[in-house]
Amino acid sequence: MVKKKIQSVELSGKKVAVFGPGDTMYPQFCKAVDTLEEKLVNCGSEIINESLKIDGVVENQLDRVKEWIEEIIEKLS
Repeated sequence: MVKKKIQSVELSGKKVAVFGPGDTMYPQFCKAVDTLEEKLVNCGSEIINESLKIDGVVENQLDRVKEWIEEIIEKLS
């Protein structure tokens, strides 16, 4: 059901960036990030920054998250 809903959303001209946590122990590390990016592009959105895939706990990597957010802000300015 959700799959069909996202395919029907019109996102032309919308700028997006995707991040997500995962665990490199699994063969499909952060696959959901890749899947979401693909769906968003198929709906017409523009990926404005490379996705951020966090291995483990986000709170332990706040410097990476902050840097990623700053890149996005710069691109939107």
